[in-house]
Amino acid sequence: MTATMSRAIKALPLISLSHIHKHYGSGEGKVDALKNISLEIAKGEFVALCGPSGSGKSTLLNILSGIDKPTHGTVLFDNKLLNNLSEEQLSTLRGKHLGFVFQFFNLIPVLNVFDNVYFPLVLNGHIGKKEAKERALHFIDSVGLAALT
Repeated sequence: MTATMSRAIKALPLISLSHIHKHYGSGEGKVDALKNISLEIAKGEFVALCGPSGSGKSTLLNILSGIDKPTHGTVLFDNKLLNNLSEEQLSTLRGKHLGFVFQFFNLIPVLNVFDNVYFPLVLNGHIGKKEAKERALHFIDSVGLAALT
């Protein structure tokens, strides 16, 4: 591989949205949540979505993560077309490669503090139960919530 080819490969965006449209409903009740959105995000790039309520931020994040599919347009993640992936493949992609900081907390109310931190670590599959327990306790302590475990 030449140096030029290597630079070109590194320059490919990690995420690419091309001409994304998302419509809800039909006829007079049709709502255009997104109209012709194109976006590229490079590996390691920090991106913040800002805008008023109802401007399509959550819809865009849902499409970007494969939670929802666009009405029209294509979504590429690491050069994989999300439009064609199964729900299982999309779930794996989200679990291993994507993360969001939500505006509101998304804890499971029937779980305690420890389990809300521990279970996502174990379900991710990258670490064993012992290491997940150690990390969960460390994370909980680091934000001053150790008394709740």
